Amino acid sequence: LSNMASIYSSNGKYKEAVELTKKAMDIQKNLYGEKYDAYITSLNNLALFYKQTGDYDSAEKNFEKASELRKELQGENHADYATTIYNLANIKIDRGDYIDAEKLLIKALEIQKLTVGENHSSYANTLNSIAGLYSAIGNYQLAGETYDKCRIIFEKVYGDMHPEYATFLNNLGLFYFESGNYDKSEDVLKKSLEIQ
Repeated sequence: LSNMASIYSSNGKYKEAVELTKKAMDIQKNLYGEKYDAYITSLNNLALFYKQTGDYDSAEKNFEKASELRKELQGENHADYATTIYNLANIKIDRGDYIDAEKLLIKALEIQKLTVGENHSSYANTLNSIAGLYSAIGNYQLAGETYDKCRIIFEKVYGDMHPEYATFLNNLGLFYFESGNYDKSEDVLKKSLEIQ
C-alpha cells in the first residue's frame, strides 16, 4: 500500500496517496503499534502528502507526531530523527514560523554532522534550508555565508553537473536576486539552466 501511495503522489494523485497511506498505517498500528519504524515512516509520508496538497495544519500535526515517535523509538541522535525534524522545520518555514524552524534545522544539522558527516546530501540540504530561512528573514549576510558553505558541500557530494546541484544553484540565484545582486543572480541561474 505504501509503495502504491508513493506512485499516486508522484502522479499528483494526493487524495489517493493519503487514503492508501492511512490504510497502511491502520494495518501497521494494529500489527505492531505506533512505535514501529514502518508506521513512523508512513506517518512522515502522510505529512508529506498533506504538504503537497497545501494542508499545512495536517502536515505539521503529522510531522510533530512522527518526530515524537522517532525520538522515543530511536533517540535524539539518530539520522531518521534528524530527517523528521528537518521536514517539520520546512513546514514551519512555509507557515512563517521562522524561530521554531531555525531551532529545528540547527538541531537536525548537529545530528547529521554526528551521524552522516558534513559531506552528505542530508547535511547539505539542511544547510541549504537554513540559508533559505536566513534569506527569508532578510539576514542576507548570514544567508550568503551559509550558501557559500552549501556550495562547497553540494559540489563535493554531487559534482557541478548534477540536477541536485542545479537545484541548489537555482536557490542561490534567487538569493542573489532577492539581496539585490542581479549580476551574480543571472550568472548562477544561467549555470543552473545549463545543467538542467
